[in-house]
Amino acid sequence: MGEEQMGSVGRITRRTVLTRGAVATGAFWAVPVVDSFLSPAAAASPVPVETSLSIFALEITCGATVYSVKVNKTADNKFPGALEWGITSPNVPQCGANIFQPTTTSPLTGFQVSMDPTTQEVSVVVPSSCSITDSRQKCGPGCATAVVKPGFPETINSGTQKRYTFVACPSGGG
Repeated sequence: MGEEQMGSVGRITRRTVLTRGAVATGAFWAVPVVDSFLSPAAAASPVPVETSLSIFALEITCGATVYSVKVNKTADNKFPGALEWGITSPNVPQCGANIFQPTTTSPLTGFQVSMDPTTQEVSVVVPSSCSITDSRQKCGPGCATAVVKPGFPETINSGTQKRYTFVACPSGGG
């Protein structure tokens, strides 16, 4: 240690102790925080997000089998919540009646849904043999076809799945 870091009686200065403490604390916290964003467990269990999106429903075709699902909000008004499989309509007059034509009421194995907390874009993952063939979202008073973001779907997980990302609700929920 150089003399500039030593106190008048051969002790380390307060500034040196604080600097070293900050560096050590930063190193301690940096790795776990980054690791939590990259962990598969975090991707598999999305954190519900507050949003103006009140209805999000899809029709998914996998060969000859057609699935339909409505993604509900949680009890505290966050998205995503519980899934309702085998619906023919989102049960909201503005979204249309009997718009989906499911051939099964079973859940689709491998289906995942999440919402980005910053952009509020909805991401849906389905097996690569499936395609989303219809969609509805209700933001505020209106209901419309959910719009897939340009560049999607993308193939992920070594070609075993496809991810669709949908444009977020307009500002103000319109």
